[in-house]
Parts: sequence; structure tokens; C-alpha cells
Amino acid sequence: MIAMQPDYLTLVFDPRAHHGLAPAGARTGASTSDATAVRLHGDLGDLVPAPGRAGSAVSDTPVFAEAFAGIRALSYIDLRIYRSRNGQEQLLDRLITWPRRIRTIDPGKRIVFSEAWLSKATIEETAQLAYDGAPAARASYSFWSPLDVTFLRTVARAARTQRVELVTVSRPDLLFAYVDFFDPLLFRANPREVIEFTAQRAAAAREQGGLSDTGRAFGAL
Repeated sequence: MIAMQPDYLTLVFDPRAHHGLAPAGARTGASTSDATAVRLHGDLGDLVPAPGRAGSAVSDTPVFAEAFAGIRALSYIDLRIYRSRNGQEQLLDRLITWPRRIRTIDPGKRIVFSEAWLSKATIEETAQLAYDGAPAARASYSFWSPLDVTFLRTVARAARTQRVELVTVSRPDLLFAYVDFFDPLLFRANPREVIEFTAQRAAAAREQGGLSDTGRAFGAL
């Protein structure tokens, strides 16, 4: 029997949307994560990282990142880089400013980008907490590939300058295949159908060892 031993354990994935935390409660949420890390390691031992290797993900306000940065038992902060809600900060600025804010509070805090992708959401969709799949379906079309390549190169450059130790993407299927906007099979397809068709194309490409232009660019970073 082989036991999984993850290098990272993200305890809070989205404080606002999934855990109902408002910015005013960020410190409470961070303290809860601290206690959870200790309890999980005590219950499961080496199957999960020790408390000093746990972390929390934030994406929509620096208040959460700063609160979690102050918890010593959380060794890393997981910054998800794809959208900016309510027009607070520019997405690309966040690649530089947020790691700096975190390390002002704790110079030894590790940082990862576990979900990097350029969202194709409208302003109205960006301001919503609910997710209906439309932005993901919209991002599946191949005409976005040059922009996605530029974005990922920018993220990689920022990650190196800010000593970010891990960069992964939130749309790994698109590293293998996109879909054609003019494909007749997608005529009047709803977002769920577009996403499922994209996943099928990506699965077929993986079996054949194929990559999209974005995938080849990401592999060369």
C-alpha cells in the first residue's frame, strides 16, 4: 500500500466564497486554519504535511493574505492568479505587490501560485461570487491561446523575481487542446457542453502525446 504524502496542504481554498468569511473575519479564519493544521497532523500523522507546511489560498482581497501571513504555523500562502473582483487591484500588479506584502509581515513565508490562468469573465461576472461556468467555457476557444501564452510568461517572470516556489495552472486541459469557435459541433452549445467537449479534446490529445501552443510555451518556461 502506497500512502500519499502531499508537499502542500491548503486548508482554506477560498475564504469568501467557500467559507463565508468577510474581510473583518480574516484573522479568525486564519487562526482556525492554524488549529486545523495542528489537529489534522495529530490525527493523520505523516499522511499530511506538518502544521509548519500548511497554507491557505486567497484571491480577492489582500486583507486575507495579510491575515494568513501572520500565522506562524502556516508556512505558505497560496495565491490564485486569474481574476480581480470588484476592481480592487489590477491582476498583474498583484503578482508583485501581494508577495511583497506577505513577506513584509513574515519574511520567511513561502508563496505558491496554485491556480494561474487569465479569466475571460466580464466585469459583471468578476463581481459575482457565484460561478456559472460561462467564463471557463469562453476560455476554451483557441483564439485565446496567444494571450494565454503571454499571461503565463508574465506570471513565470514575476514568480522568479518574487521567489515563488510553485506555479500551476487552473486550466490544465488547455495545455493539451482548445476548441474551435466555429466548430459546428458546438453550435448553440451551453457552457457545460463546451467544457465537456474541451475535456474530451484534451484527453484525446494527452493519449496521443499532443500539446496546444500554450502547453508547449508553458513547458518551455
